[in-house]
Amino acid sequence: MDKKDYHFTVDGQEIVISVDIAPPNRLVVPIYKPTTDTILGFSSVVSEEEFIADIKKLLPKKIDTTFFDYIIEIALFETIQAHLNKFGRLTDSDMELYVAETILVLTAVASSMKMDMISDDDKEYLFNHLCEKITTSMP
Repeated sequence: MDKKDYHFTVDGQEIVISVDIAPPNRLVVPIYKPTTDTILGFSSVVSEEEFIADIKKLLPKKIDTTFFDYIIEIALFETIQAHLNKFGRLTDSDMELYVAETILVLTAVASSMKMDMISDDDKEYLFNHLCEKITTSMP
């Protein structure tokens, strides 16, 4: 599968997010659910336009040591609230996509700051934790 890099600038710093491309012109976002011997991985397919719009909502306003908290505590939940306001519901697949995109943003920002990369185990833990937090905070 081909990859495509998306470049964003925050606070004068370049943030690069790489995703796989699937035909016809769709982007493959990895979903960090636990896997088994028979299920090797999960992903969600999204349009480029939708992906870019989501990522722009999730990017921090500035790059500093609070970016992690901002993305998780504010940007993700504002994105989900906007989705709820627009559609009146949040499906599991929508929630999983937003959480997966959040992890892509966290990883890309950490990389741009020359911080340690988030391990796959940490991504899986974070994915489960955020999904649970979202689910329990829903009315």
